[in-house]
Amino acid sequence: MNLFSWKKGVLAALVCSYLGAVPAYAAIIENQPLNFGTWAITNNTGIKFITVNPDGSFASSPGVVNILVPPTQGIYRVDSLPPFTAINSVTGTMLAPMSGGNQDFNLDTFQIIYDPVTNASGEINITLGVSAKTTGTGVPYDDATYNGTIQLDINY
Repeated sequence: MNLFSWKKGVLAALVCSYLGAVPAYAAIIENQPLNFGTWAITNNTGIKFITVNPDGSFASSPGVVNILVPPTQGIYRVDSLPPFTAINSVTGTMLAPMSGGNQDFNLDTFQIIYDPVTNASGEINITLGVSAKTTGTGVPYDDATYNGTIQLDINY
């Protein structure tokens, strides 16, 4: 998921496989990109899910089979925040579903672990997990790369 913008403190957004443009006054270090891996959707009857947890584990519903590449949680560092400042919350929102083929994946159930206070350099670490859900329309998914946009709001 991709984009970083700012809101009373920091507002950030990520792309599943890379990070994008960042305002000049902040640096986002992507230690590990959020990536759902490579999956086969054996049927799209009923909504199916893939969940990547912040600890790196993952789960999926029947009808979704991991092949070749497992998912990875997103691990990021945000700097240029005020030193020794309490972080009140970090919340996630889907700005754009993961698209790339004939069907989209909706992103929800954000799991976010973050440092409760910035360090002496004004940095925090964020670990991101999230679920991707199929449409459940019965229409098979195309073999494609899917990308979407997540926004993280960092409030302090």
